Amino acid sequence: MENLLRVGVITSAHGVRGEVKVFPTTDDNSRFKTLKHVLMDTGKEKIPLEIEHVKFFKNMVILKFKGFDNKNDVEMWRQRDLLITRDQAVELAPDENFIADAAACRGCRLRPKGPGHYGAFSSSGGCQGCDRILPCRPG
Repeated sequence: MENLLRVGVITSAHGVRGEVKVFPTTDDNSRFKTLKHVLMDTGKEKIPLEIEHVKFFKNMVILKFKGFDNKNDVEMWRQRDLLITRDQAVELAPDENFIADAAACRGCRLRPKGPGHYGAFSSSGGCQGCDRILPCRPG
């Protein structure tokens, strides 16, 4: 089970004051309003960042991180993942799962052969930047 969950990907710098545009990989963009800290994955390390303020523009989230006040400070962050820990994640309903958890599951048989076989999983583009994994009906 993954301990870190991706909530967005930095696409570019925004303006000259150190803001970045983020493509959200969560189904609820307003979720960023409640976040105070995120981790940026550089490929070599995970850098903790404190969110100073959040704005929204079309389907993008615009974030300003504390201590980064210049466009030059954040320009090199393109295509970096923003991660949160599981304790920062939203509460799930009883039959909901995170994509990271569903990706680790084995598929079920399309035709049931006994208890526990309910169908195959299919992917449908239910939200921006993510897929919803839905169980198919058997048969």
